[in-house]
Amino acid sequence: MASLTLLLSILTTLVSLAAALPASSNANPDLEVRQTELPLWTGVYICSDADFLGNCEHRIRPLGSNNCIQLDGETTAFGPDRGISCTLFKNGLCRALDGGSLRLQFPGTPNVGPEWNDAALSYYCVEL
Repeated sequence: MASLTLLLSILTTLVSLAAALPASSNANPDLEVRQTELPLWTGVYICSDADFLGNCEHRIRPLGSNNCIQLDGETTAFGPDRGISCTLFKNGLCRALDGGSLRLQFPGTPNVGPEWNDAALSYYCVEL
């Protein structure tokens, strides 16, 4: 009989402790829920020769004018992914300091022309 009384006492204590616990770990109103915004990424198809021939590469990089991407100076064909606008520059700083800039959007161009052929040294892309 004493062991039954002890068992009931322990059971009552456990039930009262369980009732005092919060329903979930997120129940604390002092906890701040944080959402991290991930950067948007895009692709650009770049080729060394006209008509998207030669050495070609589909580069995946983050969007935004703060994401300057350097080129090797051998770009003739340039094709941003759908919904993207990219700006090419003749320097590695993504600034229109010397020679201005060239803006392209999907589907791009199979030939950037004689003024830009092998002259682009950087670019950035933004969402349309």
